[in-house]
Amino acid sequence: MATASADFSGEITGRFSFNDLPGASTRMMGQFNTGLVSPDMEDYEFLLIDDAGTTGQDLTSGVARQAHINVPGTSPFQVDFPFAMSSLSDVKGLSFQVTCKGTEVGDAAPVVAIVA
Repeated sequence: MATASADFSGEITGRFSFNDLPGASTRMMGQFNTGLVSPDMEDYEFLLIDDAGTTGQDLTSGVARQAHINVPGTSPFQVDFPFAMSSLSDVKGLSFQVTCKGTEVGDAAPVVAIVA
């Protein structure tokens, strides 16, 4: 099973793991501990971006469906996304970026593969 992780350590703190699931999907599990200042999930975007700033995966709708903001963080949550992590190419090396009202407020860079 392929696994990757992303750690936030700045204004936003938290830890996330990405795991392969059968059927070409990926499960993300984690929690934001600090740094979310707005209780309104619609103020945020959750993106996996490459070095050029291009969005590789937009996680916003999935996170918004499952996460509950309890300022300054969220409850633990998991989301299944319809993209495969075969050889981790869909997430490895990408930065997990959080924006609030269009301004970047957190970045876990880069997503690191864990050999399982």
